[in-house]
Amino acid sequence: MYYLYIDYRNVVKDHLDLRAGRTYVNATAVSGTLDGLYLNLKNVGPIGASAFGGREVIFQNKQEVGSGNLMNGGSIYLDTAKNTHVEVSYGNKYRDSKIAREGVALDVTSTPLEAVKLYGRVKYDTISDEYNELLFGALVVPLKNLSLRVEYNQTRPTFDSNSIYRIFFVDRYQEIGATAEYQIIKDYRINLKYAKEFFGEDAEADVYDIGLLATPIKDLTLNLSYEKRNGYTGQLSGFRINAGYNINKAAKIQAGIDYDDFRTTDSQDSRSGNSKKYWGALSYQFNKIVGVTGRGEYDKNYTNGDSYQGFVALNVKY
Repeated sequence: MYYLYIDYRNVVKDHLDLRAGRTYVNATAVSGTLDGLYLNLKNVGPIGASAFGGREVIFQNKQEVGSGNLMNGGSIYLDTAKNTHVEVSYGNKYRDSKIAREGVALDVTSTPLEAVKLYGRVKYDTISDEYNELLFGALVVPLKNLSLRVEYNQTRPTFDSNSIYRIFFVDRYQEIGATAEYQIIKDYRINLKYAKEFFGEDAEADVYDIGLLATPIKDLTLNLSYEKRNGYTGQLSGFRINAGYNINKAAKIQAGIDYDDFRTTDSQDSRSGNSKKYWGALSYQFNKIVGVTGRGEYDKNYTNGDSYQGFVALNVKY
């Protein structure tokens, strides 16, 4: 069982939310699936806070593994002038009742001008004394229908304190990217993206992406994109097409196709080939409380052959 929890909003009206059970917690400093409690304190002037703790759930081969797995953490945030949000968080994880991971993080977003948004995130691993993540970016809207984004991202893998990988030197991954998005007319939007990737030891790659989001008729949404990648490990190109249609207020159907073509610099490499994915989904809301979602997927690729997977979820809100 992946998730089962109670989400109780406004335990203390306008000030406290509570979530209890098996749920996914995504905090800047730490994240994971938790059997436990999550509290969110809000609207105390410009200040808010969150806290969570319990048993961390780890899945492997469709079953839970490990013992003595715990995860705890919390954050304090401040919302101030110019839509500025500053959040400091802390989190840790235990394996066999011994601390395995511990980190602190700082998350900042600000809008100093109406058409400019700045943001950044820093995550620090206190056990290895290394930065896990550095992210700095800016979003600029010079024209009504045009938005531009530039971003720098640096990441490093995080390993448990008892992992053998702690003793090895691991290259940092770095990426510099730029994105442009333009609203051609009301129901058609195009986006362009370029990214330069650095893997260490002179291993680099260039990534180009173009996409179109369209609503050609009422209730029908189309999303098309094409990506091309050159550099480290070879070449990759592929397209993705997906569509969603609102049959009525209660029912929605979705479907998509992904196609990727892989070509390495060595033509004899077994990783050369292509892969395809076909998927469809249907959701229906019986009433304001109960709804159901189902999805099926068929994958065909050059390494694993054919595979099928799917799920059905019952959603209850009360």
